Amino acid sequence: MIEKNIKIKYKDLLSSWLVIEKIMKKEAPFGLQYWLKRNIDRIGKNIKDLEMERISLYEKYKEFRKEDGKIENEEFKEKIKEILEKELEITFFPIETKLFGNINLTAMDIKLIEYMICEDRMIKVLNS
Repeated sequence: MIEKNIKIKYKDLLSSWLVIEKIMKKEAPFGLQYWLKRNIDRIGKNIKDLEMERISLYEKYKEFRKEDGKIENEEFKEKIKEILEKELEITFFPIETKLFGNINLTAMDIKLIEYMICEDRMIKVLNS
């Protein structure tokens, strides 16, 4: 399988992670689960530092945490926004649309993982 490089914002990567987890909890064809797992491994390596930075911010500003768990502090919100807007370069494996089989996804789900979906005929062109 050919690899593909893209630049993606951290916030978009986090959103796509939720869709990937949703798919992986379903019974799905082996090929789909396999390539999703390979991509998750790649994504995980790339977000590790930003995730640690995000977690340390939550620790630093924990005294501003409200009962609902939200942190109400403008400096905190700005720093979190900066982290979420950072762009990462990710190398992943495009997944053929046919591997999704009978998996039901919303249009929003598809939009969030669209960067890793490739039409079947494009995979053949990329591999030749």
